[in-house]
Amino acid sequence: MPLMYNANTPEGTLPSIDNISIASLGDANARMNAHPDVASVRRKIASVAAYYDPQRGGGLKGFNGAELDPTALKEQLRRNFGIQVTPAELGALVTLFDKDGDGTVDCSEFLHEFFKIGKSERGKIKAAHDRQKMARQRR
Repeated sequence: MPLMYNANTPEGTLPSIDNISIASLGDANARMNAHPDVASVRRKIASVAAYYDPQRGGGLKGFNGAELDPTALKEQLRRNFGIQVTPAELGALVTLFDKDGDGTVDCSEFLHEFFKIGKSERGKIKAAHDRQKMARQRR
């Protein structure tokens, strides 16, 4: 059973989302927008993922391990991507990616979703740019 989200959770324990887990939500977009904290952290991740270049990113050494606990995940998000997350956002993120309920995030699964979000965001940016370009040409 997934951990329960509570904004008043004492520090040192993991906040999470009301009965939402990555396994219980099939569609990635549904998972990433099912809760306000999830939507908030998704926007933060998307803003970085859209422009992240693995060739110039300096590597993702902190994500080379098998799993990260919440503290390590928060630190790696900050170090690798400059993303600051609130305790509620961290709890939401961990709950989504903690498939086995042990309170850790599988690094490869997180990175897979990170790059998938980046690809989706780049597509949205390109589509918006193309619409603007077409609108200018019509004038």
